[in-house]
Amino acid sequence: MQLLRRLRDSLSLTLRAYNRFQEPGGDIRYFSSTPDYPGTPELSAIQGSIKETFEKLRDLYSSLSSLDDSCKRFAAHVSQVPQQDWAP
Repeated sequence: MQLLRRLRDSLSLTLRAYNRFQEPGGDIRYFSSTPDYPGTPELSAIQGSIKETFEKLRDLYSSLSSLDDSCKRFAAHVSQVPQQDWAP
C-alpha cells in the first residue's frame, strides 16, 4: 500500500504541474499560435499529444486512488476479523 500511495502522490504532483502549465499565462502559451507565428500542424499535434497524455495520467490517478481506497477498506476489514478465524 505504501508503494501505491507513493505512486499516487507522485502522479498528483505531476498533474498539478500540468494544471499550472495549461493555465492562461502558463507555459503552454509557448506552444500557442500568435499573429507573428501562426503555428504549424506539427505544433497542433504536439499540443494534442500533451493533452492526450495528461488525460491518460488523470485516468491512471483515478484508478490508483480507487485502488488505494479499496486497500484501506480491506485493511480495515481484516484488522477487525478475530485472529482465531485465521487459524487452520
